[in-house]
Amino acid sequence: MSHFLKPGGTFLLVEFHPIVTAFDMGDESDLRVKYPYFPSPEPMKFDVQGSYAAADPDFHGVEYGWSHSIGECVTSLIAAGLQIEWLHEFPVSSWKMFRFMEAAGEGLWRLPNHMGEIPLMFSLRAVKQDKPGE
Repeated sequence: MSHFLKPGGTFLLVEFHPIVTAFDMGDESDLRVKYPYFPSPEPMKFDVQGSYAAADPDFHGVEYGWSHSIGECVTSLIAAGLQIEWLHEFPVSSWKMFRFMEAAGEGLWRLPNHMGEIPLMFSLRAVKQDKPGE
């Protein structure tokens, strides 16, 4: 991504917080850690029915994925020559990722009050730096 930015160019990322991927998104009525938060060399394997793009119950497949912590995301941007200007975390989501989530208004979802708050989404802004000597 850094390759496509001119010096001074801005990268803006709004994404689901990686801590969310550690929790079981099944039919539980509470949050339970099921998957690793920190990166591992081997991918996680998921048997899926439907997909995030279409909830077609006749679709069955296998998905593979890796965890990427906030630290890994930020460090990779810095290593690519970007300067992080800000990082924000939000206790709301644009997607109802857990069946027990409650509407928060404006198309957003949150955990019920009795569960407390965890970051569900984050945003960051980074700028590509000028190369030294230019």
